[in-house]
Parts: sequence; C-alpha cells; structure tokens
Amino acid sequence: MRQIGVGITYNHLVIKACQLDEGFRAKTYEVQYQLIRRLCNSNCLVNRRRTHVSQEHPQEAIERAEEWLSEIRPILSAPNVLKEYIINMDQTPLPFSLASSTTLELEGEKTVTVRQTGNSKTRCTVSLTITADGEKLKPMIIFKGQRGGTIATRELAASQYRDNMVLSCQTNAWQDEENMNDWVDGVLVPHLQQHAVGSPVYLFLDQFAAHDTASFRTRMDSLGVTLKLIPGKCTWVL
Repeated sequence: MRQIGVGITYNHLVIKACQLDEGFRAKTYEVQYQLIRRLCNSNCLVNRRRTHVSQEHPQEAIERAEEWLSEIRPILSAPNVLKEYIINMDQTPLPFSLASSTTLELEGEKTVTVRQTGNSKTRCTVSLTITADGEKLKPMIIFKGQRGGTIATRELAASQYRDNMVLSCQTNAWQDEENMNDWVDGVLVPHLQQHAVGSPVYLFLDQFAAHDTASFRTRMDSLGVTLKLIPGKCTWVL
C-alpha cells in the first residue's frame, strides 16, 4: 500500500494482524495496539507528516518525468548553455500565521492543544526564482488588494524592502497574467541584462494557467527566452 502512495496507520496493522493470527485477535485492543507500536518502533517505522499529496500512482508521475528529462537533458548539456541562464520559478502560498500543527508535549497527555491566531487563513503568495548554478534571484510577494489601491500605492510603494523584492497586489493574492509581467520586469529582465550574447536562456515553469498565456509566451519570445513547461503533477519528482 505504501508503494502506491496509500497512507498506513497503526490501526491498519492491527486489523491485518488480527486476520493473520488468532492468538493476536483474542487480545484486547489496547494490547494489540501497543504490540503493533512496539513492532513498528523496533523496525524503524514511525509516523511521518506527508510531504506530497497525489491522486495517482507515484510511478506514473516518475515515468512522465523521466521521459521529459530524456528530452531536456541534451538541450541543457549543450556547450553554449550557461547554468546562470537556466532558470526556474514557482509560487508558494505563505500564511501570515505560521503556527505549527505539532508541538512538544508530555508523553501520555491525552489532549494536545495548539492555538491559532486570527490570521490563520490570511496569506500572500511568494514567487521564488533560482538558476541552475544556485543563484537565488529577487523574490516577489503578492498581497491581497487592488493594483491601484491603497496597499499598492502607499504601503508597498513606501516599503523599506521594495528594493530587495518585487511587491505587488492582486484581488485574491494570487499570481495572475498581469503580475507575471511584474515578475518579468522586476526579476527576470534585470537578470537577463547580464546576459552573455549567444548564450540561450531557458525558463522552466509548471503548467499553472498564468504561465501559459499567449501574451506571456509572446513576451518571452521578445526577450529571447525559451519557455519550457514542466509536465503536470511532475514538479515534486523533478
């Protein structure tokens, strides 16, 4: 079940052990549970927080990723391709409240409370960019608000961080076609100004809608940037 990405709990193992062993089945549930826990601990099986959510067999994504890599690797390994012009950008939501869902607590405590703040559902979006030689380019942060509203024209325009990152507003704090142009102007173009003549530029993005509009592709063509879209549901592999 783990090989196909299905989550497993101690209770799954208790049920399986009951099916396999009549003597185990005769024990109380508390004893069964403790025996399974000790068995898991002695075999280095521990509860882990998930690192990836998928609705398909992991091997399917791996196979698509490998097929895509077989096409991309020869392109990127060409002698005239410089690592500083192999670029990857992606977005991630950033909640204003970073309260953890886990905490240190006394062993055996039956109730473990973790308080949340009033901003637990309020967030911005951060667009992060890196090159193949490891250089991190200027980050972009998108806050909830109108492009010409108070936040954009007063607060962000006066921010002490405006020279170190691109600050933008969008109605839902999402990356969209309009603020993709802000990213191009504030992050990509300054990096390309150091561009060595004759060295191609490759930009890798996932298949998010704002990354694959006609206007964005036209803008990339005008800058001499080759846009490569990562196959759907393969980002976690690649």
